[in-house]
Amino acid sequence: MKHYRIISLILALVCLLPMTVHAKSGFADLSPEKWYYDEVMRAYDKGIMVGVSDDKFAPESPVTREMFVTALSRIAMTSVDQYYEPESVFSDVKTGKWYSDAIEWAATEGIVHGVSDTEFGIGQNVTREQIAAFVYRFITEYLYNVQDTESPADEFTDNPSKYARDAIEFMRKTGLMSGKGKSTFAPKQNATRAECAAILVRVVDATESCGYKLQFDKEDISKMGVFCTVYEKDIIVEN
Repeated sequence: MKHYRIISLILALVCLLPMTVHAKSGFADLSPEKWYYDEVMRAYDKGIMVGVSDDKFAPESPVTREMFVTALSRIAMTSVDQYYEPESVFSDVKTGKWYSDAIEWAATEGIVHGVSDTEFGIGQNVTREQIAAFVYRFITEYLYNVQDTESPADEFTDNPSKYARDAIEFMRKTGLMSGKGKSTFAPKQNATRAECAAILVRVVDATESCGYKLQFDKEDISKMGVFCTVYEKDIIVEN
């Protein structure tokens, strides 16, 4: 396996695109004045997330672990049914459920871990630190195979689980997630449907607009046709 040292690699993740104009949502509980409106509507338009009913999106409601993993699988550009297993490694994941193949995909690819060695945590609400970890692994391992060599900077004063520290710092620096204040991330807090929609749409922007391209220079960025917030760091790329 060949290793390449890349100095100040520019990982273009959060692309600032023109605001999308949407048709009327039909969701009575979505207001255009809310910070999440455009990103929720884009998640809906792209089929990443749907409403809880024909006229409700429930933006402030929590999201279960299986719901988020299923939504994440929709932007993975792969057919998750090929990951079908007659018996899951998790005792609480039953074959043939709407979430079964997505969980098998995510577990096989190392994107998600269970809440224990034998249980995935079906029905449990996904927390902000869990989402950070899922998306971090999705980007840095599943999409790009990137090894981060930079230690987290502990910008937040609240204490996340050890497994989530690198992920939270990555998400903060790339703009995929922000804190609940200048110094608080709220890692154990349940994520809302609006937050999940916003995060997933930002990942889509990063992967679609930046074309999965990992190594950029200034000339590359000037030709991309979009303005990107960049994250400069030293990493190892393995090929």
